Amino acid sequence: MMSEAELQDLAADLEVNGLREPIMLDREGVGLDGRNRVMACVMAGVASRFGIWHGDPAEAVAYIIWLNLHRRHLDASQRAMIAARLATMRQGERTDLAPNGAISQTDAAKLLGVGRRTVQRAATVLDQGIDELVAAPSKAKSR
Repeated sequence: MMSEAELQDLAADLEVNGLREPIMLDREGVGLDGRNRVMACVMAGVASRFGIWHGDPAEAVAYIIWLNLHRRHLDASQRAMIAARLATMRQGERTDLAPNGAISQTDAAKLLGVGRRTVQRAATVLDQGIDELVAAPSKAKSR
């Protein structure tokens, strides 16, 4: 999520330029992309526009990542932390027996354009790091 100052900047931009990209929902109306834009639209008094993503539900995570990687300036460590949070398969778990939607560290690394070892290190930070380190704000900016 954007900081309050970033949301205010986005709201000011929306007042001048309007909403350029629709907020994307899945077929059931669940938000896939655009929660910062929704909040900024409310702040600016600008009407939100919505689009429906009609892709394969199994590809929704890849779609969201693709959208955000092209819009944000994330460094490798930030992408690795996202990948570590995405990787839901346990180490050594068989892919043919994993629950639907389970993502391996290797697959998460490929989605985010980082190495598997980098994702493993990020997972260690998530599992063993102090709360301040895990919760450190991202320098990434998003619209």
